[in-house]
Amino acid sequence: MKLSILASLFITTLFPTLALAQGHSNPTTGTAQVVCESADPEVEVDMDCIEEQLKTTGIGGWVHASVKDQLVMVFTWRRPGNFFVNVQLPMVSEDPNIMKQLVELRRHDQIEIKGEFFKNEAPINHINVTDLKIVKKYEGVDDVYEYDPQLPTTILNSSQLIGKVHIVANGGRVLVVEVGDRVYPVFNENPGLAQDLFRNDKIELNYQVQFLPMRPSHLMVDTESDEPIRVLERIEDGHGTEITLTGPLVMFPKSPQIKFNVFALRTEDADQVSRNFTIVNFEDIDLFFAIRDKLQATWDQYVASAQYDRNKYVNRKILLKVTGTKNVVSPTQANPQVVPASIDDIEIIIQ
Repeated sequence: MKLSILASLFITTLFPTLALAQGHSNPTTGTAQVVCESADPEVEVDMDCIEEQLKTTGIGGWVHASVKDQLVMVFTWRRPGNFFVNVQLPMVSEDPNIMKQLVELRRHDQIEIKGEFFKNEAPINHINVTDLKIVKKYEGVDDVYEYDPQLPTTILNSSQLIGKVHIVANGGRVLVVEVGDRVYPVFNENPGLAQDLFRNDKIELNYQVQFLPMRPSHLMVDTESDEPIRVLERIEDGHGTEITLTGPLVMFPKSPQIKFNVFALRTEDADQVSRNFTIVNFEDIDLFFAIRDKLQATWDQYVASAQYDRNKYVNRKILLKVTGTKNVVSPTQANPQVVPASIDDIEIIIQ
């Protein structure tokens, strides 16, 4: 199943009422957004074009991440007319007043910014924000998540971690790893070590701490170690085969990017690496709705026991056992899927 193509056609064409809320234009205060298509067929977005818009009219988008104590603020730009072409860019500012605004942003806030890229040797573009306008505050989840305060110290005092891939960018020169409830940017001087990784791959990383910049904490792949990056489990393995998974029910609340709640099953292993398998069937319209209705009804019945977990809710009172086809079609796919063939393939156990 070609999910990236099928999902875009299915959601926006066959399901107009479920269409992506902001998927076909970036927020803007009046100036039309430019598509910034690259002349290089292997590169989706022309970053020079993005910077030109930053310097002149400004660009609109959404906050992808905002972690105040780490000073992590990430901006998402999406190509007008194509929800699936997007870039994530870290935001900082040399202006103390704008920096104060940045650290108070929340995930999914709709913003418009001006600025330019920092002229440094970082392998990913960072935006020096010179003007910030909040177009619309996110009015969804009111819960405030408290991050693990000890984890950053643990990471800084070690040289090896086990986590999962969050992002691979710039041909493997940039790797973002997720450890517990935190994400860490990792510089990589040997792109070949990471270029074939998929998001959600479980890895063992040998690293050195990079002390500049001081915040957020940056790591660097220790390319001198015997095995700098060891893949412990590839999320792509088993794609297209039947699997049975058991775990608590997860709900990703609707957001400016998507108009309906998304349900998943969470798996967790002994290394505290978790994956969220979206439960969906894009090929059978009736089954698509039946899955969503069944899980929503169960969620509503036991919502009192749900706990907020960074960008989603987990309800450990609701245990799912799901049989279906494993679906991982893209290295950048946010979550793997388990695709049931029947509503009876979803067993609900209340603990």
